[in-house]
Amino acid sequence: MLSRATSWIRAEASLLIHGTLEGDALQRRLDACRTCHRLEPADGKVGWCTACGCGTSARAEITIKARMPAATCPLDRW
Repeated sequence: MLSRATSWIRAEASLLIHGTLEGDALQRRLDACRTCHRLEPADGKVGWCTACGCGTSARAEITIKARMPAATCPLDRW
């Protein structure tokens, strides 16, 4: 639990330091999520990840996490 919290704080801080990830880099991350076997589809959204839980709350939506430069996928897809 502590390592997940530390990882989230680092990812949130990367938004302040580097700004949001956009363009091709963001698209590659979202495409990796969309093609992942751990993604559960959701109406009108990318869906939610059964590996990390992203998408289960407003702040943890995959489209938000994917924009955080220091965020990572627990399955090493990005």
